[in-house]
Amino acid sequence: MGTLEIKKELLVKIVRKEIPVVGNLSSVYLPCGKVRCKCKEGALHGPMWRLTWKKEKQKSAILYVPKRHLEQVKKAVADYQKARVLLKEIGLENRVLLVKRLKER
Repeated sequence: MGTLEIKKELLVKIVRKEIPVVGNLSSVYLPCGKVRCKCKEGALHGPMWRLTWKKEKQKSAILYVPKRHLEQVKKAVADYQKARVLLKEIGLENRVLLVKRLKER
């Protein structure tokens, strides 16, 4: 089995195993807005995790991720990144094969 077939199988496994999620996961520290809270003095609350992505017309969307779902979301974002890299590699290898095939004709 060639490397192209191995990459295709890995891509299928990633997509079947979990639903890949597009976005960036980051932690933030924020003030709560209460008048007498310690965060007014600079001790911000956090970390709070949020998933961000671009919507239509380049507007940003934000989804705050509860701690109980953090590992699942981290994995889903990582799976998307892996799938994206594999898909690019597969596409590049397919282009090389196409060029060879067209030159043989």
